[in-house]
Amino acid sequence: MNNNKIILILGLLGFIVMADNWVVSPILPAISESLGIRVENAGILITAYMIPFGLFQILFGPLADRFGKKQIITFSIIFFTLATGLCAVAGSLNGLSIYRALTGIFAASVMPISLALIGDLFPVEKRQMAIGTFMGIAFLGQGLSMITGGAISYFLNWRGVFAVYAILSFVPMLLLLKKYKSIPDTRNPDSQFVKPYITLLSDTKSLYTYILVFLEGLFIVGSFSYLGAYISKTYHFNYLTIGAIMTAFGFMSLVGGRLGGKLMSKTNCNCAQKIMILACSGGSEENSL
Repeated sequence: MNNNKIILILGLLGFIVMADNWVVSPILPAISESLGIRVENAGILITAYMIPFGLFQILFGPLADRFGKKQIITFSIIFFTLATGLCAVAGSLNGLSIYRALTGIFAASVMPISLALIGDLFPVEKRQMAIGTFMGIAFLGQGLSMITGGAISYFLNWRGVFAVYAILSFVPMLLLLKKYKSIPDTRNPDSQFVKPYITLLSDTKSLYTYILVFLEGLFIVGSFSYLGAYISKTYHFNYLTIGAIMTAFGFMSLVGGRLGGKLMSKTNCNCAQKIMILACSGGSEENSL
């Protein structure tokens, strides 16, 4: 199978996952109004998704090394699609929170395992271009997620947002299943589970980088999640307008990501290189260190 086709399939998976990542933020007021709860209480949906999404990224790398990257990512996208569809029919906040947590768990596999597959499929001299293509497609999903979610909620309702996303994720799922046998089966049953992360975090520069990423998520991403509710309460804009306003964040993330890649290629950042190598290897010590 042509490796470029694999990149497109993985990019489409990344597009859907990154779009789903932010979809609740612009429609949080619609969900709270529909379920008859306060926006502050509906905010649990963001926590229910983000915590599993962050934690399981750490676990999926070693799991993919041991049991196979294509096996784990295929399993995950199937259940990601099912969980997203269940969100559309949830009848209560508790049920919706459980389904969003499941969505976050399975969504967590796509980015690290995709980067690991790219690391396996492309030689070092071509890997940066392949990663750039994949990340560009994936972050386009993030850039469009707010306006897409707001538009669907405006013309349909918040349940329609999850229904549409489930249908969209069904497409790359079918493509992955269709090409499943053509994707190389790379696994290492003897791979270490914890040791590579201990080795990486023992590097001071790497540790500082992860701390900064944590603080960014806590103070910037966390507060951004409630921006849609703030705009709705303060300015009484409709969900289409709210989504359009919040899209500016996604657009600048896309621009910043592309610029960041170019800057990294022009600088000697050992910390960034180690993190990228670990991501591209799926966490295996043998491939990354």
